[in-house]
Formats: sequence, structure tokens, C-alpha cells
Amino acid sequence: VMEHKDVVFLVFKTIDKSDLIKEFKENFTTQPEIQKLMYIFQERVSGLGFWYNWYLRGPYSPPLAKTLYEISNSTIETINNTIDNIDNNYGFREDLLEKIASVKELILEIKKIDSDFGLETATALIYIVKRDEPDLSSQKDQIITYLLLLKPWLDKNKVTLIFDLLFYSQGSKRE
Repeated sequence: VMEHKDVVFLVFKTIDKSDLIKEFKENFTTQPEIQKLMYIFQERVSGLGFWYNWYLRGPYSPPLAKTLYEISNSTIETINNTIDNIDNNYGFREDLLEKIASVKELILEIKKIDSDFGLETATALIYIVKRDEPDLSSQKDQIITYLLLLKPWLDKNKVTLIFDLLFYSQGSKRE
């Protein structure tokens, strides 16, 4: 069984974002972005082992926060070595790596739509849909309206585009 910190290292190595882990070690300001990225991976790849609850800026995982603080106690050299050798240590299945790569593409598309609030929008939409299990075809407008009530700083057109990308585009997955 893979340790939580190794799950984090694998995801961030696969998406070429290991610099976020290193930045977190330096000043902790990347935690919200890491939380959002890991939530999207958790929901799209499944089985990463973190649980989430709702927080001011979206889904938040106390176990992930604990894991990040454990990682921050490591030296940069240890973090780099772990990231470099993560594939060798576990021999991941190709299908898992392909799923992670497809989520990386999804995240890039989300950030193209909204570079400032895209991840916040996506994680909130996924969380609401997972929690409420609505009929997406008949309740899309209600879901978007609800999200905009919770987060009035979001742009309705961008929220709608991200909704469609998450739930109607080819390869989207609803848990």
C-alpha cells in the first residue's frame, strides 16, 4: 500500500508540478492549490486515500494537510530523490499513469478557461455534484446558480464552461 506522501509525490511528478511541493516547504502558500489539484485527482482517478470536507475555498482534506506538513519536514534533497524515484519504488500500472495524465490535461483546460478561479470552480462543482447527486441534464442551471450564491466572485460564463468540461466533455467521469 502506498503511503499518502508517495501519492502526493506521484501525482505532482506526473503533472510536472513538483515545484509546488518544494514551494510549500518554503512558505506553505501553495497548500490551497495543492488541495484543489489533489481533490480533482482523487475524484477522477479514485482511490488516492484522502477524505475531504467543505471549507471556505472548496474541498479540504485534513489528512492531506497533515501529509504536506510531514513532507515539509523533509530536506529538499530527500523530496527531490523521492520524486525522482517514485516510479521505480512502486512500478505503477500503465492505466493508472494514463488516468493521471488525462487529469493533467483536464486541469490545463480548466486553467485555460479561468486561470484565477478555475480550480476553485472545478473542485466546488465536483463536490456539489458528488454530494447532492443531481440529475445533471435537468439541474445544470440550479447547480450553477447555487455555486454562484456560495461564491459570488466567480464568473457565470466561466463556471458554465467548466461545468460542461467536467460533466459533458468526452472522457468526463461522474462518480
